[in-house]
Formats: sequence, C-alpha cells, structure tokens
Amino acid sequence: MAVISSAYDSQYGHPHQQTLDRMAAHNITTYWTATHGSIEFVTDGSEIGVYTQATAPTDPLNLRSAPPVSVGTGEK
Repeated sequence: MAVISSAYDSQYGHPHQQTLDRMAAHNITTYWTATHGSIEFVTDGSEIGVYTQATAPTDPLNLRSAPPVSVGTGEK
C-alpha cells in the first residue's frame, strides 16, 4: 500500500503520472489524500484495516477519476 499526500491541484503536479504508472505496474493499492481525504490504518498485529473519509479508487491509474474531497468536512 502507498499513500500520496498532496492537494488535488498540486502546484508541483503531484502525483506525477510516471509515479502512478510505476505503482500500477507493481499492483500497489494507492490512497490519495486529495480524493480519499483522511486515511487511517488500523492493525491488530495480523491484519490491516484501512478507513478513509471518502470512497475513491485505489488503482493508481484511476485516482484522478474521483472528485476532490473538501478539506475539514469531517466526513468519514
């Protein structure tokens, strides 16, 4: 799993397409704060649960297909 922490319209162009392509090539489940909002990982030592503020794709090549999450909405 990977987390990308950047604004939806990052002035630096994050996440870069080359990075997303590489993650997709390795089948890395990817969360992006711009579309998932807050992201929480919880583990019991054996399993990991992932909880996000909003539902969005986790395929790196489809991250941008979800709308941006409003910062501070408290939705979970």
